[in-house]
Amino acid sequence: MNAKLAYTRQTKSPATACPLLAPPVLACEVWQLDGRSRQTPGEARTRVVEMSRVRGLAPETVDDLAVIVSELTTNAVVHAPNDTICVIVMLAEREAHVVVIDHGRNGPPCPGSPADEHGRGLPLVEALADQLVRMPAEDGMAMWASVGSSPNPPSKSAT
Repeated sequence: MNAKLAYTRQTKSPATACPLLAPPVLACEVWQLDGRSRQTPGEARTRVVEMSRVRGLAPETVDDLAVIVSELTTNAVVHAPNDTICVIVMLAEREAHVVVIDHGRNGPPCPGSPADEHGRGLPLVEALADQLVRMPAEDGMAMWASVGSSPNPPSKSAT
């Protein structure tokens, strides 16, 4: 996959930049989560895993989405704490999108050195996502990651 982080200032709202999902759309959910709690990334991860598994996404895609939503929500909680963060998950048959919108005024975290314990989240998301976009949102920042997805292959029946 290996995405490059894109910085765009063409829109102030992620909703106006939303690409049309390839039909059929399987699900779209929006969550308002606690923007100050260290439990928020785990909650987002649990929700995206459940949502993806129920919709039959391949285990590899579910794992990638779990890491992506966890890292993006962690950055929002740690670097731009506020009362809430918004997480949007859109699943289609051949693609999945995760958008995390914070309400902080801080810029993106600075990448750390290889010896640092912190600073590896965005490079990890870049490695897993097909595309990663950072854009201003009304009073904060939106991070949008997209991955190709495939349905879970049907199980072989014994004949």
